[in-house]
Amino acid sequence: GVMWPTQNVTMRDLTILSRNWCIGSATFGGISNILFEDSTIGSLNKVENGDDYEVTSPWAIKFKSHRYYPGPMENITIRRITVGNIGPTPWMYPTAPGSAILIGLTYSSDNANDKNRTRHRSGYPLFRNVTFQDITIQKAGVAGSIQGLPEGCLQGLTLKNITVLGGTARWGCHHVDLGSLTIEDVSPPVSCSGGCNGDSVMANAWQKNLHSSKD
Repeated sequence: GVMWPTQNVTMRDLTILSRNWCIGSATFGGISNILFEDSTIGSLNKVENGDDYEVTSPWAIKFKSHRYYPGPMENITIRRITVGNIGPTPWMYPTAPGSAILIGLTYSSDNANDKNRTRHRSGYPLFRNVTFQDITIQKAGVAGSIQGLPEGCLQGLTLKNITVLGGTARWGCHHVDLGSLTIEDVSPPVSCSGGCNGDSVMANAWQKNLHSSKD
């Protein structure tokens, strides 16, 4: 079939319940110049007789692509997003901790049929110049699970002004090009590893704090 690209798309003023905002997994034709802004993911309603927010989705923002398919995901901005309580739901992944941001390039790689289809393919999905900015998350078990590939590290990743207000909210961030990585005002703090193209060097992602830099 023809691998048509997806380009120049703007999405704003959305309310997303029961699932998530997602790019992929069919990224084969390339996805570029995407803007998602001024929207809400998940419910901001409190549970009855409680202070917690309702859980409506196990994820909030998700990128997924297949290994060995070199379609690019690039020039994508996600900004000014309010996220509710992200956690396990009875209808999908009832034991999952809930991930606010999920990036993975090996979708279905453990599936036998997928292995057969990709056995003779080369290359890898490209992830370049993607920005997450001004995002507030009420609660999440996992603030972010960010996973590039050793042969194709995530390039030009920006995490800026992201806050998780409640939950355990841990981060995982691996196979990222540290030279083009920007992290600014993220809570809880995030650290990323490189390990690109066999490079085993581990480095903490630096955090720029605008307030402290002005002191």
